[in-house]
Amino acid sequence: MDQLQADLTETLYSILLGEADWPVFLRQLVSDRGNGGALFMLQNDQAIGGLGRLELASGVGEKEIADYANYYSQLNPWVPDHILRRANDVIVDHEVISRETLKRTEYYNDYLRPAGYIGSVGVTLSRRGGENLLLTTVFGDEDPAVATAMGRRLEAMKPHLQRLMRYYTRSAGELRMDNVAGQALGVMGAGLCLIDDTLRPVMVTPAAEQAAARANLFTITPTGQIRLGDENGQQALRRLLQRGALTRSEVVWNQDGHRMTLFRAAREPISELLCGPMVGLLIEPGRHSSGSVVDTIAQRFALTGAERRVLSGVSDGLSIRDMAALHGRSAETVRSQVKSLLHKTGCESQLALLQLIRKA
Repeated sequence: MDQLQADLTETLYSILLGEADWPVFLRQLVSDRGNGGALFMLQNDQAIGGLGRLELASGVGEKEIADYANYYSQLNPWVPDHILRRANDVIVDHEVISRETLKRTEYYNDYLRPAGYIGSVGVTLSRRGGENLLLTTVFGDEDPAVATAMGRRLEAMKPHLQRLMRYYTRSAGELRMDNVAGQALGVMGAGLCLIDDTLRPVMVTPAAEQAAARANLFTITPTGQIRLGDENGQQALRRLLQRGALTRSEVVWNQDGHRMTLFRAAREPISELLCGPMVGLLIEPGRHSSGSVVDTIAQRFALTGAERRVLSGVSDGLSIRDMAALHGRSAETVRSQVKSLLHKTGCESQLALLQLIRKA
């Protein structure tokens, strides 16, 4: 094994241990190419005339990424339909289409050549719901022997890549709610559903099940898909589950005495590429406005202005970092104010403080 191959293998397992990230691996993968890029590519089962996206790219410009999704993914001659259906195969450019033929295509003349690329090698990592995830390299080398050598490099990396893909697929499917977060939701009387891009709930807390049963907030169809009681909410859920949807988007509405919030659930990028987007549905019971509750507690415990602001932040679910940014204070200052607030109210933790707010 040459040194670069050894470095690539070490980086892959460092990613698994949280000591490196995918951009480092992508940069290393083409580090010996003068004009090279590496990226993860999503392509549907029908390459020609189909749709694709470039994700987690290194060495590829934003314009090329956007142009591929908007148009050139439909013309890519390097991933014909029959190859996409052969999972784990390494795809070497000139073994699929000759360089002479490539140079006569619109894909080459209007897309690759302006970007300085002529060669490409890729490997299919997974197939899910008619969508393929590939690790792909592009480079400006004219000699087909370079592509062949890059193909051997990916071939050697395949077993390690497959192990990591299995890990991410497993970990994305084994969702667990943090114990403190689960307790906090329980204290607030709130429920949570996590929904994958097939519209199937992968986690439903007891509070969410109880709220749904009482107020018909959602139902589960015979095929296992979630159906929200509010049609606008159902349409918003479908929008948020589309790839490329804004990750910070959220939709809020009131339904039968409950506050319903849809949001894109954060996922490790490779898990999202392998398993698709996920949306959270937060169900909160109707309650008094947070402002009146905060005022009541502030008067009861003679809180200072700073302590009241912190209490309001805790009530709104803000972290110490969020509150610091909101009020132009350091995290250390806000942390000190939280300690003072806990002391005055006799609460041992922010969880106990949430319970106090709920009872006020």
